[in-house]
Amino acid sequence: MRVYCVSNDSEMFIFPHAKNERGLRPQYHAPYVEALKMVGCHVPDCISHECMDPSLDQYRIEIGEGLGGRFTEVRRFQKSIEGSELGIISSRHGLIDSDKKVLPYICAEGRRMNVMDLDDRTSFVESLIEIHRTYEIVLMFVPRAYTEVIMERWEGSMKGMTFVTSQSLFNDLEKKGATVLPRRGARVGRHNLEPIMDDLTRNGWCGRRDLNPSSKLGKLK
Repeated sequence: MRVYCVSNDSEMFIFPHAKNERGLRPQYHAPYVEALKMVGCHVPDCISHECMDPSLDQYRIEIGEGLGGRFTEVRRFQKSIEGSELGIISSRHGLIDSDKKVLPYICAEGRRMNVMDLDDRTSFVESLIEIHRTYEIVLMFVPRAYTEVIMERWEGSMKGMTFVTSQSLFNDLEKKGATVLPRRGARVGRHNLEPIMDDLTRNGWCGRRDLNPSSKLGKLK
């Protein structure tokens, strides 16, 4: 049984040992900004061209490790499911594997129109459909705008998919065969941990559940 988790990006963080959060953000990290200027580039946004100069390689980070905020909850949860994989719907790159190395960027895709444009540029919904064909279980931790666009452009059944998203979308998702759980601020949330584990079991997950008292999210083995 193969499990694939998907979330969207949040603010990019560069160096985990910076003195304050502001210093972690790409536009405020002076060495990074200066290195980009030296090769005629700026901090990447949603649609700017990719700077391929080798001198920038030291600043490329795995996107799954470079995202902060509430995304860390999804990352921690995914790592607790042995053998699972994690994908990011990047507002710059579309759907990519979490170990893909990218230059830190600034790009917020919170509105539905932005997400539609993102799909037009990167075909991330088509990529999700292919993931759905390949993996028996797909866990989606995405906000309302992303879910709406995915539903509108999705062809076929969503059986085997679990969405943690806005409750106002539950009926439409259930009609397509998906399982739905409420998104209450956090992207996983302790309130959703047990239902997600139960849904994994219902969908054929054979792993033994072993809650780890030292972890807020527990551990799957």
